[in-house]
Amino acid sequence: FLLFPSSMASSPSSPAPVPCKDINLKFGREGKATELLIRGIKIDNKDPENPEYIEVLLQDIPRWDEHTEMILLNIKRPWSVYFRSKLSQLDVLSIRGCRVLTRNNNLTAHDFELQLDDTKESRKAQISVRSSRHRLLDLEGDLITFNSIFEDAKNNEKGLFAKAMKQDTVVSGYVYTPLSELQPGLECNIVGVVASYTHPRKTRKNDSYIVVSISDRTIPNGVINMNIFAAKEEDLPRFHRIGDIFRVHRAKVDLYSGRPSLVYQKFKSSFLCIDGREGHSTEPYGFSTENYTEVDKELVVSMRKWLLDVPLQIKPPDMTFTSLEELPKCSMKTETICKVIGVTKSVPGGRKRLVVVWDGTDIETEGNLIVVKGGDCEHGDSFPEHGAYFAIQVESQLLDLVNVRPDDWIHVRNLSLRNDDDVYYGYAEDVRVLCPSLQPCKEVMLRYQQRKKIFDEASDREEKKKRGEEEEE
Repeated sequence: FLLFPSSMASSPSSPAPVPCKDINLKFGREGKATELLIRGIKIDNKDPENPEYIEVLLQDIPRWDEHTEMILLNIKRPWSVYFRSKLSQLDVLSIRGCRVLTRNNNLTAHDFELQLDDTKESRKAQISVRSSRHRLLDLEGDLITFNSIFEDAKNNEKGLFAKAMKQDTVVSGYVYTPLSELQPGLECNIVGVVASYTHPRKTRKNDSYIVVSISDRTIPNGVINMNIFAAKEEDLPRFHRIGDIFRVHRAKVDLYSGRPSLVYQKFKSSFLCIDGREGHSTEPYGFSTENYTEVDKELVVSMRKWLLDVPLQIKPPDMTFTSLEELPKCSMKTETICKVIGVTKSVPGGRKRLVVVWDGTDIETEGNLIVVKGGDCEHGDSFPEHGAYFAIQVESQLLDLVNVRPDDWIHVRNLSLRNDDDVYYGYAEDVRVLCPSLQPCKEVMLRYQQRKKIFDEASDREEKKKRGEEEEE
């Protein structure tokens, strides 16, 4: 994702942004660019409305596995008057052509410091500010120049940049940390897409807990794990499907096995669960707080669109999905993605139920497949015309917990083929409901559409041949 506006963005022919440690006296003179995260802000308190200076402590955009150095940015008039209410901690400043001076502060150990003032060198500077909201929504920051701050004052109104910042700091009241920028030991607010979750378990102290893996656009090929603890199981979030949106306030960043992880603080954190499907309600279906704003809805809509094009990591990289067609050849338990055609009705005292699934392929066994009559199950209105319907046995308690319904897409876990007196069926140890926009679901539909096209073309040829024979007669 871009950290510069289009006019400042790096291209194959332009150099990469300069790291904090490499900023020197040549930085401004050579028109080089850098992008740094705000870690601290101090505004001249003698005249806050017309400050003589603003001190901004900057560092490289953090990576949990790298040490980051800091540098001070001194903002003086007229820049300071413009920026007095525009900057927040965790904003990213993209800076090109800024003045560089030998360090004259005891806040950093850097040899130099940056300065924006009324000098000829500073008048050439280009600044862009991207809040955490900008980065999560993949929005570009507005380009701020020496001329634009006077234009803004002349119009006697706040520009687009100011409105965007106001939306972050006033309307929402919370700053969300992109998952790529987590720093161990800190407390943060996060919003991400659910990539996997465990069922509730008990701790030694009889608390309940789950582990959920989440992702966002800053780590599209990875996930961050969060441990969630609660005194009672009903206080834990209960996700409807993989791909739903999960928002947490006041999570603690920890380090586990050398990688960052998140801890939901039992008496301090709060959560929201929102449907991840495109076009569905943006209102939370599960929550421990009623704090939910229009800015949150904007994040939900953006993440749904992002999910349409990204291969969310819903399984370990070394795991592969197999089709139902391949199941009889598998000597070990396997994983598959299917659409639910029907679910047998719950029977009092019944421990197991059957889920009738489909993935567009045929399954051939040495005996017959178990048959489920329509009257014995709840089913949807769509019945694909090509591909076998296959019954999978699942624990009734698990189906109720995950809430599998007809027309759902599911990830069937640890699936094996079983038979009783040469009648074959599947047995699954676990299932998860999926958002249909996830890539594995779309791959199944694409495979089916390609197969259907072959059948339709063959049918058309047969129909033409039949009409030709009738005309000859």
